[in-house]
Amino acid sequence: MLNMSATELMKEIQSLPEQEREQIFEFVLHSQKPGWATPKPPGYFTECYDQDEIKESIGFARAG
Repeated sequence: MLNMSATELMKEIQSLPEQEREQIFEFVLHSQKPGWATPKPPGYFTECYDQDEIKESIGFARAG
């Protein structure tokens, strides 16, 4: 794994289960800016937007 390119590493991270991806995100965030953001519980980002907002955003994207 030490000889991976950045693209290969990203693909490897994307293939991990959601909870592990979130842990990696939190680790990287805090290593770059300690204390900048409080850690979020697993699954926190899964439902950031309600379904109506998602439909509206998709509509705007298609119109543009």
